[in-house]
Amino acid sequence: MGSTVTKMTKKFKSDGLSDAEFTIEDLGEVKIGLKEVQAKEGGVDLEQWRKVWKKACDLDGDFVDGLFQIFDEANNQWVDFREYAIWAALVGRTPIRRKISYCYRVFDRNGNGVLEENELILLCEAVIRTIKRVVYNTPGTVNEDGHQSFALTDKETDAAKSMAKKILKECKVDDDDEDSDAPAGASYKNIQAKWESAKALKDVKHILNFFNDITEQLETRGDDYTGPYSKKYKSHKGDKKGKSKKGKKGKKGKAAASSADESEEPSKSKKGKDKKASKKDKKASKKDKKADKKASKKGKSDKGKDKKDKKASKKDKSDKGKDKKGKDKGKDKSDKGKDKAKGKGKKAKKAKK
Repeated sequence: MGSTVTKMTKKFKSDGLSDAEFTIEDLGEVKIGLKEVQAKEGGVDLEQWRKVWKKACDLDGDFVDGLFQIFDEANNQWVDFREYAIWAALVGRTPIRRKISYCYRVFDRNGNGVLEENELILLCEAVIRTIKRVVYNTPGTVNEDGHQSFALTDKETDAAKSMAKKILKECKVDDDDEDSDAPAGASYKNIQAKWESAKALKDVKHILNFFNDITEQLETRGDDYTGPYSKKYKSHKGDKKGKSKKGKKGKKGKAAASSADESEEPSKSKKGKDKKASKKDKKASKKDKKADKKASKKGKSDKGKDKKDKKASKKDKSDKGKDKKGKDKGKDKSDKGKDKAKGKGKKAKKAKK
């Protein structure tokens, strides 16, 4: 692979790079515009291509049409957005780690940052086609030799497969990685960490340095630049943020509901507990009342018993009193009888005399 890539890149001439009519930021703007077209149409025709370039950086004419030709692989006035996206990432992205991540995004269908072997092969083939395009048509210039196919030769296809296998072996996702649930594949983060030092990735290093040299020669508008497409994208983001803020302000019911749903859960459970506690208290108070009633009834019955006992004791006393009176009466009677008997005895004694 090394020899194939080296031979291809050696043919490149950097003349005219600094005179390119577009800047690094313009390539990004065009990418956003073409992505919108791709989403609607499934591809990009020449008319849409011209419109996007005109809006993104006010470019048209032979340069724009000539650039379209190098992406029109089948010469049918139709461009696959992915081919431009890889080209724009390698030619116009900086620093190198962003070149890697942007190229990955083009083929990362599920967005997990990992490419399986077949996806890696497609990426490597696209990278080699980009090298061929850059060599044939230096960015910023127009090649007047007419249409040329950038289909890969058998040798170039084998080189792409070889590079993909080396990347997979060196940068595969380990079982201990956070993305261990992801399918077996190479992580772009691992490539970012190893591209400069790993011997197995020397071809990757050569390609990245090759494109980085191109990027450094292109003009830039500065970090603060916002183009027509990125401005639109940012304004949409701002609208969403504004709506979310309005939602938070305007619906304190839902703002309360949303945060309240979570924050109120504990209070709901507390209320439930309080209700249960109050029920228990009510039951307890009912029991206490019942117990008090029983106790009061018992007390009353005890009082009744006490009254009965008092009555009984009074009766006993009265009975005793009656008995005493009876005894006293009996005693009095007996005493009277005795007295009578004594009187009779005295009378009898007198009579005898």
